[in-house]
Amino acid sequence: MESIYLFYILLPLVAFLYASVGHGGVSGYLALMAIFGISITIMKPTALILNLFVAGVSFVQICDKQYSFVCKLPLRLDLLLEGKKRTLTLIKAKTN
Repeated sequence: MESIYLFYILLPLVAFLYASVGHGGVSGYLALMAIFGISITIMKPTALILNLFVAGVSFVQICDKQYSFVCKLPLRLDLLLEGKKRTLTLIKAKTN
């Protein structure tokens, strides 16, 4: 039971370290969960949610700082790029 407390201590640390360089940290979350023996069916969605949350916080921080040009992209362009990325990801997933 003590190992779960260690997990809860290390998880925010991993999130902080990845967010400090502008990443979501999904590889760190997956590695940490694998070390602590968490089931793969729980690992995938948990890592995705954590990644989206930390990347979102990093994005908001970047928008508040000097890099405000990132936030001024037209929404239509952003949605186009996001749609293209998701389509290519799904095609790659189907071929594997």
